[in-house]
Amino acid sequence: MKIKLFSAALLCLATTLSYKQVAAQKTEPVFEIPAGNMINNARFLLQASTGELITGNELKLMAIDPIKKTVAWENKDFLGLEEDDVSVIEGTPYIKIERKKTISVSNNKNTFIIQASDGKIVYDSKEEGIKVRHTLIIPELKGLLVESVKDGFLSVSFIDFATAKQTWSVPIAKEKTGGIGIGALKRAIRSYTASAFNVSPLVDAAGTLLLVNKKEIFAIAKTGAVAWKKEFEENVDDAYISTDKKALFIGYKKYIDKLNTADGSSLLKEPVKMRDQLNGISPMGNDYIVYNEAGINIMDADGNMKWKKDAKLGNIADVRYTDKGILGIQSVKDDETVLYWVDKTGEKIWDEELKGGFMLAEPTARGVMYVTTERANTLTYEKGKDVWNRDIKLKGIPNFGVDAGNKILYAYAGEKLHAFNFAENTYKLVAENIELKKFNEEEETLKFDIRKNGATVIISGNQNVVSLQAADGKLNYNNYFKDIGNTKKKWMKAFSAAAGVAGAAMNVSAISKGNFTASQTVDQNGNAVANSVTITANDPVGNSLGSVSNDMYAAAKNRYLATQATKDNLYILSEMPEGNGMMVWNKDEGEATKKIYFSDTTPVFVVDEATDRVYVMVGATLKAYDLK
Repeated sequence: MKIKLFSAALLCLATTLSYKQVAAQKTEPVFEIPAGNMINNARFLLQASTGELITGNELKLMAIDPIKKTVAWENKDFLGLEEDDVSVIEGTPYIKIERKKTISVSNNKNTFIIQASDGKIVYDSKEEGIKVRHTLIIPELKGLLVESVKDGFLSVSFIDFATAKQTWSVPIAKEKTGGIGIGALKRAIRSYTASAFNVSPLVDAAGTLLLVNKKEIFAIAKTGAVAWKKEFEENVDDAYISTDKKALFIGYKKYIDKLNTADGSSLLKEPVKMRDQLNGISPMGNDYIVYNEAGINIMDADGNMKWKKDAKLGNIADVRYTDKGILGIQSVKDDETVLYWVDKTGEKIWDEELKGGFMLAEPTARGVMYVTTERANTLTYEKGKDVWNRDIKLKGIPNFGVDAGNKILYAYAGEKLHAFNFAENTYKLVAENIELKKFNEEEETLKFDIRKNGATVIISGNQNVVSLQAADGKLNYNNYFKDIGNTKKKWMKAFSAAAGVAGAAMNVSAISKGNFTASQTVDQNGNAVANSVTITANDPVGNSLGSVSNDMYAAAKNRYLATQATKDNLYILSEMPEGNGMMVWNKDEGEATKKIYFSDTTPVFVVDEATDRVYVMVGATLKAYDLK
C-alpha cells in the first residue's frame, strides 16, 4: 500500500512517554474533553483514518470523538497496551491491536481489528498463535483483505466495508521458504512487499479475487469459495489482468501464459517460451513488452511475439516506451547502470554504461534524461550521445522533490540544489553551499514543497527548513531549530490517514514509471494536494478511498485529501527562548506565527493535519489547540 515516508508537514515529535503537565501558554486550548477516569499516564495517542483519537493506559483502551467532543467508547478488556501494540490501518476506519494473551506462557500474540468509531471488533484471530501478516485494501470489492499465518500456514479473510463484518476466511497454502523471482524483486514497488503475495491482488470482471502466492494462483469468488487454483513449476513473478478483465497474463521462469479467469484454463495452445529467463511484462497500449535476462520483445494480446527474435541486450530490469522507441534499463550493480535504446522493429540503436546506481530514466523531447546516484545527463535517441557538454555530478546521497506542474525534478546533494527540467530538457544548478545544520543524510530524508507555481522551493528536515527562489537560487531563509531533550526521539509512526503516503522518493519513481503527465490533484476546496503524482500512480489507499461510496468512506476520503493538501505551515517541536514546545512555522513568511509551550519534552500528543490541530493528553483531559 503505502511506503513509510511522511507528508510535507515537518514533525519532530516524541510519542512514547507520558505527558506530565502543560506550562503557562500564550495559546489557550480551543476545547477540552474529559476522558473519564483516565489515569494521568496515558501511554499513547494516535488518530484513526476517520478522525477518532485512540488512547490507553494500564486500565483500558478508549476512543475520543474530537468532533462531538465526547468519549466514543472504551474497552477494559484491552488493558496495559503499549504504543507498539496498537496501529492504524491507514485508509480504513479500523485500528489493529496485537497483544500477548494474559495467561499465555508463550510469546504468541492475538490480533484484533477494531472499528475506530464504535469499538466494534470486526476481526479476532481467536486462537493463540495466529499472526496477522498484512492487510490489503481491495477497492473493486470494497473491503479489506487480511492475511494471517498460524504454524506456517497462510489464510486470507475478507472484511466488508459496508457491514464492517468478516464475510469469509479461506486457507491458502503452507508458507514455504525461499524468495521470489528476479522480476518481482526488481519491481518490488508494484507489489505489497510486506505481503505474502508476490503480485498485487487482482479482481476480474465477475468480482473474482486472484491471488498469486509463489508458485500458485488462487481464484476466490465473492462468496469466499475457491473457484479454482493452479500450480506452476516456478514462482509466478508477473500477472496482468486483460483490458476486458476476463483473462490473466502471467510470467514464470522462461514462460508466459494467458489464463481464463473463469476456470484457470490456458487460452493459448501452449505457453510462450522465451529464450532466456523472464524478468517482467509491461503493458504497452494493446500490446506487452516482455523483458528477460538477455533482451526484450513485444507480445500481442493473443500471446504472439511481434519480432521474429528478441532484441539481444543485457539483463533488463525495467523498460520505458514512447512513439520514438523503447528504453531498456539494466541495473548492473549498486554503482553501475546500463541503458539501451531499441527502435520499434527490435533493432538496438545504442547502449550506454553509466556510473552510479539507477535512480530514474525518462524519454523526453530531446532524448533520454537519466539520473543515477552519481551523475545525470541526457542521451540523444539517434546515437546515445550526451546532450549536455558535461555530466552533472551528484555528491553524497541525493534527496528528490518534484514540481509536477512544471515537470521539474529537484535534487539536493552535497549542499547543492539541482533542477532537471523534463519539459525543456535542461539542467540548472539552482544554488550551492546550502548548509543544513546537523543534517544526517544517511538517517534523514528531506521533504520538498514547491510553492507559488514553482517560484519557491521549500526543503525541510527533522530540524531544518530552507526557502529558495527557484529562478536564481536566492536564499529567502535557512533556519535550524534546536532539538528538545535527548537525542533518542523518533518520528511519529502515524499522525493522520496520509502518514504512510510516499514523498519525493516515490514521486521520482512515479515519473520513471511514465506517469509524469499526471495532473495536479486538488481537494474539495480546490487546494493543491501534495504528492499528487504518487497518489495517482502508486497509492492504493488513495485510489480505494475514491472508489468507496458510503458515508464513512466519503468522510475518510475527504480527510485523506485534506491531510495531503499542500499546507502553508510546518509544525515543529523545538527549544525556544520562551520555553520548549511546538511552533507553527509559516513557509512563505519565514516566521513562527504561533507557539504552544510544553514543560515536558516528551508529551503524549498527535497532530491532526486535516483540521490543523494538536491534541494533547493532560492527566484525564484531552486538550485541543488550534494550529491555524
